[in-house]
This record gives sequence, structure tokens and C-alpha cells, in this order.
Amino acid sequence: MTTNPTTTQTDATAARTTARPQQTTPADFGGPQIVDTEQTDAGTLVWGDCEKPGKKLIGFGSDMDPEAMIKELRKRNHGHGAVRNLPVFEM
Repeated sequence: MTTNPTTTQTDATAARTTARPQQTTPADFGGPQIVDTEQTDAGTLVWGDCEKPGKKLIGFGSDMDPEAMIKELRKRNHGHGAVRNLPVFEM
């Protein structure tokens, strides 16, 4: 039995090119409790509890503009990968 390498490669490529995380609500997210939201020109930042003093970026509001948010995150010394890896909350 042989496999079609073209199909396998296409499936793998499609899995890597997902545009954004699916929108969710805070109740669906099993991570830290939401403690604060911050409005920016790029959209809403959602902050949560963390073990250390301070707060942790846990996601974004549904009003987020991805390209503008990347610039906003760089201003705050966060990596731009957060735009694709953190959940988007319905606000």
C-alpha cells in the first residue's frame, strides 16, 4: 500500500497555516482567571493571574486587528507569535 506524498504534504501545510485561534469565551478557557482588560488602538489585551507578582497576557478581545496588535506587542516587549497562539475572547 502506498501513500500519496502530495496529499500528505498538502495536509501538513494546511495544518500549519491556520490564520487565528478560534474565538472562545473566558468560561471555555481553562487557564488563569481574567483579572484585567486593556483597550489599545489595535484591540483589547486580556490579562490574567500568574504565580509571580503582576499579570500575564492570556489572550485578546474579538476586536483585535492582528497586524496592529503585532506592533502593540512589540512596544510591550512581547513576541508577535502571541497573536497566533493565544485565544481570542468574545468581548
